[in-house]
Amino acid sequence: MLMLRAFSAGKVFRLLVEQTHLDILFHSLRYNNDWYYLLTGRVMSEVGWTQKTDSVKYVFVDVLVETKEGSVLYCGLLDEFYLSKDGVDRICLSEVYRRSFIDDIKEGERLPDKSLDERYYRMPGDLFVIPYSQIRNLNLTYYGPVEVDDSNATVA
Repeated sequence: MLMLRAFSAGKVFRLLVEQTHLDILFHSLRYNNDWYYLLTGRVMSEVGWTQKTDSVKYVFVDVLVETKEGSVLYCGLLDEFYLSKDGVDRICLSEVYRRSFIDDIKEGERLPDKSLDERYYRMPGDLFVIPYSQIRNLNLTYYGPVEVDDSNATVA
C-alpha cells in the first residue's frame, strides 16, 4: 500500500509540475532527456515563443535519412516518440511524404505544395517508424490550434 501511495504521489507531482510549467522555470525539475522538450514543443517556452506551450497542438517533422541510394527526406506529423536513457529511440510519423534527392529539380524551380510537387510522394500506411540511428537531421515545426474566422459565415 505504501508503494502505491508513493507511486501515485510521484505521478501527481509530475503532472502538477508540467501543468504549471515549473519544469521550464526550474531546471532541477526537468526531465533528464531534453528530447522530450523538443519533440513536445515545451522548449518553445524557453526560447521566447509568443504563445504558451499548451497551444502546441501538433508537430510537423522533416527527417533527413541516409540510405544506400542516397539522402531521403520524410515529412509528416509527429504521432509518437520513444525516448531512451541516452536520447531518442525512434519516432513515429503519420501523413508521411517521401522525397529522394536523386534527380532533383534545378535551382529556382519550386512548386507551392508537397501534394503538387512531383518529387514528393505519399507513403501508404497509418504509422511510419524511423529508428533514431538512421536519422541524420530533424526539422521541427510547431503548430497551435487553427483559428477559424466565422464572422463571414452564413446560417442557412
